[in-house]
Amino acid sequence: MFVYNKNISEAKELIRWARETVASQSNDRLEVWDYFSDREAEEFLQAEHFLDLAMMEICREQDIGMAERLRLTRELLDIMLISDSSISPMEYMTPNIRACSLLLRPYTAEQARQVVREFVASFYRKRSQGGEKNALLIENREGKIAIPFTQIYYLEVREKKIYIRLKGKEFSKYDSLENVMKLLPEHFLRCHRSFVFNVNYFEGVKLSQNIIYLENRITVPLSRSYKADIKEYLDGLRNL
Repeated sequence: MFVYNKNISEAKELIRWARETVASQSNDRLEVWDYFSDREAEEFLQAEHFLDLAMMEICREQDIGMAERLRLTRELLDIMLISDSSISPMEYMTPNIRACSLLLRPYTAEQARQVVREFVASFYRKRSQGGEKNALLIENREGKIAIPFTQIYYLEVREKKIYIRLKGKEFSKYDSLENVMKLLPEHFLRCHRSFVFNVNYFEGVKLSQNIIYLENRITVPLSRSYKADIKEYLDGLRNL
């Protein structure tokens, strides 16, 4: 969970209630990154950390911009906003942010606790009801993680595990590529015995060098067995 709040004591209370709710809902361990200055928060968000939840203070135009950038890069993230009467809800309760919950100051401790509980519990309800349909679900010692398909650049088989590559992070799970491919949407294309890539990140290919180029200077190998599939994909692009 990402927390951005310039009120340190308030942030600590909200985090405490979030931890209590996570503990009551699951065996997960809630990892929290909390920041009290916009500069540090922006630096953290640029690092492409994977997040399930976010609590953000919204009291200035800069805060709104940060929330919009957060939503732009993390489509499935659940966001709770903390605000007051200094700014109109019309400024931040928008499709560009899509907040799931709102805590308005001033509030009582019980009101805040209830908002946090409902926010976190809603996340778990969605997950139990199949909220991962737009994501690849993996499990590790910290619990279940739903990785949005939109953030996956490619998947690789390595050392008997599947490695899921995002822009700045990598996750792994024990499984076969064949099994995982059954869960992937149609915009994932196999290019190698050990690689499947997201065509939405495709930038180019060098058939003579057997290399596929994805955004952000990421490359995946292309094997002879799958060249025909890649050529068919390229022909489809030319005919659009």
